[in-house]
Amino acid sequence: MRPRDPEGSRALRAVDEKKAQALIDVADAALAADLMRVLDPESGYPEKDAARDELAGRLHPLLPEITDESLWKGVTFLVWTAVECRERAFALLERLALTPPPHLRPGARLRGTRRPVREVPRAGRPGA
Repeated sequence: MRPRDPEGSRALRAVDEKKAQALIDVADAALAADLMRVLDPESGYPEKDAARDELAGRLHPLLPEITDESLWKGVTFLVWTAVECRERAFALLERLALTPPPHLRPGARLRGTRRPVREVPRAGRPGA
């Protein structure tokens, strides 16, 4: 079986943690908020398509080797899902008034005003 886009597939196999973080980071606060907003069932297809196209446009410079449209759609929706998970995790941390783990970067929902937070209990520490 041959890949549809050998160069694009090679570029994706080379994605490391730093590159993956850069892909997720293209969704700044405004775009992340738009991606979350259009997940509402009341949102129309034009709004969803516009958000998808904006995300894809920001991703293209980071993976210019990808030329196959179906591969691009897969990458775009994978990054969208990662951004959605990030935003939902930070929303939950905010509601629980917990400090985010240091390896995660804040998403759109925690930027701006923040409530006081408490540490997340860790195994082996009091309160864990």
